[in-house]
Amino acid sequence: MPQSTWTKEDVDTLVKLWKEGVSSNKIAVILERRPSAITQFLCRNRDKLGLEKRTERVGGRTTKDPFEIQWSGPVPLGHWMITKPWGGSNAKAS
Repeated sequence: MPQSTWTKEDVDTLVKLWKEGVSSNKIAVILERRPSAITQFLCRNRDKLGLEKRTERVGGRTTKDPFEIQWSGPVPLGHWMITKPWGGSNAKAS
């Protein structure tokens, strides 16, 4: 059963692994906790532990490039919309 309290050893292991770049899923396996517990603990204690946020994920890649972060996601309404009907052809053969 997952633990509910964080021991000093758990926190030290978490900080060490986080600084080494280990994913929160792998840290969860090592500490025998849920990945969401790792994420929540980091969100609440990031400043106190002196840990920086990880880089953003854009299109399956990790990036800190503000241009890529700004332009990721859905295309805004009205921007370069495709107007061709995708159904069958409406044109009559001559």
